[in-house]
Amino acid sequence: METWTLSTMQLKMDLNDWKDISTSPKDASYFEVMMKDGKIIKDVHWASDRSGEYQPAFEGYFVKAQYEDGTKYFKQIITPKFWRKS
Repeated sequence: METWTLSTMQLKMDLNDWKDISTSPKDASYFEVMMKDGKIIKDVHWASDRSGEYQPAFEGYFVKAQYEDGTKYFKQIITPKFWRKS
């Protein structure tokens, strides 16, 4: 997961690109998010399976992650504040 923080000046200049997280795509498309502390995370997507049929029910924003042994998985992140297209 790649993260970085914007300076206050950059944040003011780039704010027009960011939309409230409630308007983010609710499909498998990827986008960037900004967290409450200003960190930006790339390659985030929304996922939801409320059935609980094959695994516990889940809903939220996820990023690609990798265990030390190289096994890849999707890690859920705490709800971001803003989103924009990658």
